[in-house]
Amino acid sequence: MGTLSPSELGWRLQLVRGAIWQEAATSGDAYADLLRGLPAKPGRPGAAGLWRSTTGAWVCADADLGRHVLTDERFGVRRADGTKPHLQILPVDEAGLGLEAADQRRIARVMEPLFSRETRVREHAEALLDGLGSAFDVITGYAEPLARRVLAEVLGWDADPAALAPLALVPDAMLTPPTLDQALALTAACRRLRGTPTRAGEDDVLAGKVAGSVLFLATAPTLLGNAVRSGEPYAVDQALRHYPPLRLLPRVAHRDVVLGDVLLEEGSEIVVRVTVPDGADLPEADRRYAMMLPLLRSTVTAGLAALHERCPRPLVHTTHWHARSPVTARLARLEVTG
Repeated sequence: MGTLSPSELGWRLQLVRGAIWQEAATSGDAYADLLRGLPAKPGRPGAAGLWRSTTGAWVCADADLGRHVLTDERFGVRRADGTKPHLQILPVDEAGLGLEAADQRRIARVMEPLFSRETRVREHAEALLDGLGSAFDVITGYAEPLARRVLAEVLGWDADPAALAPLALVPDAMLTPPTLDQALALTAACRRLRGTPTRAGEDDVLAGKVAGSVLFLATAPTLLGNAVRSGEPYAVDQALRHYPPLRLLPRVAHRDVVLGDVLLEEGSEIVVRVTVPDGADLPEADRRYAMMLPLLRSTVTAGLAALHERCPRPLVHTTHWHARSPVTARLARLEVTG
């Protein structure tokens, strides 16, 4: 937040949100609608699968081209000089999501063994299910506390698991304005974790733990919820393909790049709308997300299995998504009876 007071930050967030709504209302801009949290509408892709939003961003909705952009190191997460992209709302540097590919790879190598270890996820799942009745909210009553308990166990965070909850807001807050309360809460949570004492030479470990925590908490509960919505007892991979955990991934051109018949000048910002064709794997959006996938899969698979043992055919009654969640499309409520 730099030197902004809370009131100044709140005013700026509201100003940006108003600008996004105005673009959507006056020009029908499909990307502005996505930032508002509305369902995706077709853009106006050119021959290269790109179209230009009135916000200034190039938007890519072509799966193959999107994979190319995400793995082409001529594109970065930040500008070539290391400053934040123009269209990034909250940089949240403490979360560590603004690191470039080389730093991501280095941290991933350090963290992979930690995120691959065995956990007591089944024990956590059964303890939570014991406290639920025949009608409950899969997200707030089960998936979110399960993710926080598993994460606290694996990473050894001293904080109350519930104090980790605001971390889930970070990926969306970087691309669309959160509320002031959300901005203050997520910033405080990241700073609290980054302030954890470490031994000499363990800076990469701490950075990996914070970034992994953000990505895990932002996506694991919704992945479990979407698997429940599918009606299949072991539908984790299906849910990953049909509901990509990170749906809008911004990049910045570090030099002039030609994509098809479109020249993206250095500094141009491009947002990849992630889609996964049948039979394809998730694109490598972030090396740290890839390093965290084993823990994500094991947690959601075990959590889903435990849920279906108690409720073989949960009947979904109510589904609500969080507002201001264009990146992760986080489920807010999923009320079921079993």
